[in-house]
Amino acid sequence: MRVLITLVAMSSGCAIDALDYAGKSCPCYEGWTCECGQCVQANDCAPRITATGFRVGWTTPNTIRWEWDPDPAASAEEFQRYEVCVSTADPEGEESGTTKVWTAADNAELGGLGLSHVGGPFDPVRATVTDGLVDETSYWGQLRAFDNVGCSWASPVVTALTEVEPKDQNEAVLFRDVLLGDPFPVPDVHLVADAALAYRGSAYLGYDPACNDPMPSCQCCESARVGGMMADISGVAFDVDKTAFLELAVATPEPSAWSTVYFALLNNGVEEFWRFEPYSLSPAADGSYRVLQIPLSALSNDNSETLTQADIALPLSQFAINGNWALDGHLRIDEVRIRW
Repeated sequence: MRVLITLVAMSSGCAIDALDYAGKSCPCYEGWTCECGQCVQANDCAPRITATGFRVGWTTPNTIRWEWDPDPAASAEEFQRYEVCVSTADPEGEESGTTKVWTAADNAELGGLGLSHVGGPFDPVRATVTDGLVDETSYWGQLRAFDNVGCSWASPVVTALTEVEPKDQNEAVLFRDVLLGDPFPVPDVHLVADAALAYRGSAYLGYDPACNDPMPSCQCCESARVGGMMADISGVAFDVDKTAFLELAVATPEPSAWSTVYFALLNNGVEEFWRFEPYSLSPAADGSYRVLQIPLSALSNDNSETLTQADIALPLSQFAINGNWALDGHLRIDEVRIRW
């Protein structure tokens, strides 16, 4: 009799709550979408922040630069944040792997719609670099955007393969423990002999911005550089448009949304500058170094030309990094080299 009563009760309108698949690994059931390798309930609202053309800008052994085309109609009032998921797992959940969600806590630019760049027009955030990756490894990435009313948008998944780690002898060292040229500005840029605070070895380049830039709107927009060098980098010529890259370890106490990394080559007594910008610098979570790797093929001059074998035959006369630094900040730069 009790069984019969139970069956009648079940058949007379009792409903079973819908299952909650939030956070479960993909693949997902109907009504749920796969984002960042996990199930997310499908939006019932129209996201106000979207993007197009999510793609790989470049790869090095330990970094991937992800790029996208932001919506020109997006407003800062409606924007909440970007996230980039990077994983070695199958995006549909059929194979396991490691996944990390990069947020503004990792790369500060992901927390804004535009880059802070004094003296220039509004420049929307259109890229981020994920570092600390494993060389010669296949990753997939996905861009997510969130608006101020809780609606989210996700890009298609894009795959990338990091480059092979170069052999140790394939390098041209520009700084390692000793100065090969003259630091500038003095005394702001100086050699610090402190193995505990160096990335490797016994010393690093310290930079304490004086914050006396003539632009009133940006008192700390300065360059830390070492000039007066005659470094031979001709060995990289055969690989200049392939996998060769500039590498430097940087520890910054505060983010610099707009930084420029550059070097100069000496051509008949005249310096020719090759730069990459903007590079958005953020502190490491533990206050240590982050390793920047920028392909030489991504550098350009004032005429938007890229490096050639003939250019690399010239001696390198200086290297530098500038940015909108924090007042009273102490920047550490170490292990500056070109690798291939």
